[in-house]
Amino acid sequence: MNMNENNWQGLFTNFVLIGIILLLLFRVIRYSLPILIRSSKWREILKRQLPVIEIFFWFIFLSWFTFRFAQMKELYALVIAGLLFILLFWFSRFFLRELIAGIIFKTNHHYKKGDIITTQGFTGKIERFGPELLEIEASDGQIVFIPYSKLVGDAIHIRTEGSEKSAGHTFSISTNWQGNTAEFEKEVQAFALNLPWISLTKPVQVSMEDTIENVTTFNITIYLINRDFAINAEKALMAHFSREDQ
Repeated sequence: MNMNENNWQGLFTNFVLIGIILLLLFRVIRYSLPILIRSSKWREILKRQLPVIEIFFWFIFLSWFTFRFAQMKELYALVIAGLLFILLFWFSRFFLRELIAGIIFKTNHHYKKGDIITTQGFTGKIERFGPELLEIEASDGQIVFIPYSKLVGDAIHIRTEGSEKSAGHTFSISTNWQGNTAEFEKEVQAFALNLPWISLTKPVQVSMEDTIENVTTFNITIYLINRDFAINAEKALMAHFSREDQ
């Protein structure tokens, strides 16, 4: 590199500049993938592998600058080298361990987004496969991040919408809805499709039970990807439609 590295200040400046360039470069690549790669298959492959490639470059970056700072005899350079070594050690222990565990997990288990997994007494829906953490939505709606090292070698039970019949759940909603049942059913179906727990293969069913003093009670049947999420879906629909300002 044709950069001024004769003193620790110059080397530190190079360290910061190259770090910023690396950060911006991988952000640009990440957001440019849909434009650069037309094939959805290859785009998905590169999207999954890009974090691995980025971590590799950051590891080389930290290793090289740790070595360069350690070569200098100045106190500040040695302090920076020590801090970088600690960062590199932590990086190696956590990120590389989880990265390798993630590769093993993804290779041995053909999971996909939306699958329901149960492990160590915990059940949730897969939201995202990170490079070192698996993002899962629990039945109470909370997002949980699980390190891959906790999953490798553990007994995992998986349930997909295609592996079992969608579970039906029926409940009642009382509302001041002024339209007819067909219109209300369309509103409920449109809202339900945006909920993460609802099956996309079976439509929501709505039937009117009775009307008393401008308050109409509807029976609603929803089909879920898993029964564990019935209460979540019911609460979301109740909160949205059980209102007096319909």
